Amino acid sequence: MVASELKEVFSCLDTSDPDYKITLTMGEWRQVETLCAHLKIFYEVANILTTPLCLTANALFHELWKIQLKLIHAAMSPDLFVSSLTRSLDEKFTRYWEDCNLVLAGAVVMDPRFKMKLVEFSFPRIYGEDTSILNLEARLKDLKLYYKY
Repeated sequence: MVASELKEVFSCLDTSDPDYKITLTMGEWRQVETLCAHLKIFYEVANILTTPLCLTANALFHELWKIQLKLIHAAMSPDLFVSSLTRSLDEKFTRYWEDCNLVLAGAVVMDPRFKMKLVEFSFPRIYGEDTSILNLEARLKDLKLYYKY
């Protein structure tokens, strides 16, 4: 990220340092900036996850669904650089997300501040509007994690 901010310095470095052999093209700098933009969410979530404060499962859900959504959009990007870069990461992250999303959603539902609202907000964004929240409610009821009052 810092290198991207100093690209003008790097472009002039070859004139002042004869040993400097690497000069990026403007297209390569655009790829660096694109990569930084997509990695920013991972940086932000890593900062949250590594804080010395006690991280709760519902906070983890909130961060992970944002990553899942970002990866889905990036993997379907019309930009071939972005889609090829993120497709395998999206596939791996989706496997982990599928393993834990129900348990994390249960933690969110048990939080009196959120109940089902955050899950109803996030799941359609990840899976599309055809996602049946009722199906999720049934799965949570099977786990005895959700009761509608």
